[in-house]
Amino acid sequence: MDKDTVLPASARRGKLIHIVEADTASRESLARLLRLEGFEVVAFQSGVEAINGLKGRMPDLAIIALTLPDISGLAVLSILKGNGEGLPAIMIASQLDLPSAISAMKHGAADVFSQPIDFEALSSCVRAIFKKDVLVTANPDGGRSVVVRGFNQLTPREREVLQHITDGCSNKEMARSLGISPRTVEVHRARVMDKLGARNTAAMVRMVMSS
Repeated sequence: MDKDTVLPASARRGKLIHIVEADTASRESLARLLRLEGFEVVAFQSGVEAINGLKGRMPDLAIIALTLPDISGLAVLSILKGNGEGLPAIMIASQLDLPSAISAMKHGAADVFSQPIDFEALSSCVRAIFKKDVLVTANPDGGRSVVVRGFNQLTPREREVLQHITDGCSNKEMARSLGISPRTVEVHRARVMDKLGARNTAAMVRMVMSS
């Protein structure tokens, strides 16, 4: 386990995670894993069930399958985020493809995992989300807003670079937009990743959007 993503038991206690997954084996495996990690888990087998579940306590994180028997996982994600602005979410794809990943990211997903799920990687992603307390929200224009809570390590320029990364901009595009050199963009990018420890989020966004 990466020491950078170790989350104290006190930080896990009380965190509620909603799982929305039609496949019974996958749903139960995810729930078991996260409960062993010390999180509270409520699992749903359909999108409608998950939406109805919002009548109670709002989750601190949602893990949603892109393919559900009634409505799409992206629709569930949009509704969840509409009820809880900045709610972090991880999407699960039966067969990860570039369009699905891009669509999920634009809808505000923090990360996308493909089946079969790498449970250690997913667990690490969950810990990183709660440890760094990074919120990712969708913009009406299809971009993503990144809001960092609880610490002020990022400079204004680094926040601008982070926003451009999540919007899928290349280093050259960021350089033109910000009026700086591509090399300076690379330096800011490295500093952002180092300060946030956001490998699972930022690296995934960069990989998907620049592929």
